[in-house]
Amino acid sequence: MKTILTIILLIFTTVSFSQETQVEVLKELKKLTSDSGHYIKNKNDSTKIIVYQLCDNWSEKAKQLENLTSKSELKSLIKDENAAINILGYIFKLNVENKKEVAEQILYQMMDDEMKFIKSSCGDAYSSYSYFRYLLKLMTTQNPYFEADFKFKKRELKKIKDKMIAVETMHFIMNQ
Repeated sequence: MKTILTIILLIFTTVSFSQETQVEVLKELKKLTSDSGHYIKNKNDSTKIIVYQLCDNWSEKAKQLENLTSKSELKSLIKDENAAINILGYIFKLNVENKKEVAEQILYQMMDDEMKFIKSSCGDAYSSYSYFRYLLKLMTTQNPYFEADFKFKKRELKKIKDKMIAVETMHFIMNQ
C-alpha cells in the first residue's frame, strides 16, 4: 500500500513539474516574441497592433515547448493572441501531420481568422508579414522551425498567395 502511494505521488509530482515547465517556457516565448517586435498604429481608432517576432535562435526553446505541449494544449497555442505562438502551434500540428492538405487547410483557416502580423526576420527592423504569409514562408524555405515533407506546385502556391493578397488588401482597406 505504501509503495502504491509513493508511485502515485511520484507520478503526480512529475506531471505537475512538467506542467509548470510548459507554462514557464510558454511565458518566456510570449515575452520574447512580443517584447522584440514593434507596433503598427491603426489610423481609424489609434489602437496599436503588435507585430510579433520569431527568431531562429529561439528554435530550441520552441522545440522544448513542443515536447511539453499535449495535443489538448495545442488548441490554446493556436488560439493565443500572440501571432508567433499561433505559428508555433500550427508548426507543432504540422509536425504531427506533415501533409500538404493539412498545410493548405491551416493556411486557409488562418486567413479566415483575425489578422495578425509578424516581423519578416529578426534582422529587419520594420518589415512585417501577415502571420499566415509568414507560416507559408516557413513551409517553403529552409528554417530551424519546420521542414516540410511536401512541396507546393506553382499553381497551388499562386492560388494560396492570391487569396493572401485578397485578405491582406481587404484588411488594409477596412483599416484606413
